[in-house]
Amino acid sequence: MNNEKKKLKIEELKVFQDSEFLLKNIYKITQKYPKYEKNALVSDNKRQSFDITKNIVYAQKVENLENKINYLSIVDADLKTLLVLVRISYKNKYINSQNYSSWSKIIARIDNSITAWERRCFFMNKRKSEPYEIN
Repeated sequence: MNNEKKKLKIEELKVFQDSEFLLKNIYKITQKYPKYEKNALVSDNKRQSFDITKNIVYAQKVENLENKINYLSIVDADLKTLLVLVRISYKNKYINSQNYSSWSKIIARIDNSITAWERRCFFMNKRKSEPYEIN
């Protein structure tokens, strides 16, 4: 019997599905932003949301726990930055309150998933580095 957990495909991870959904929504809604924002706020929103999805993929693929934790930390920082961009979009009335609420909730959900994933990695890394007791 094999005790190893089967590694999920990236498409099966809820956090990946959420980030992909957010990315698609941001691409769709930012088409309605003013033209003068295309190379600024639109570009920043798209880049941040893409980087979040990309780094989730990297975190899933890499085996080394320290590298995995680094990618997850990058995702966490990108989420915080994206939330600022979403607030700016809302305050400038480029998105409505429904989009703002929806994006904020999904960003929070992704952030909670990333935090839980980071904690598991920290725990696994700590256990790996602890010496074994021999009785």
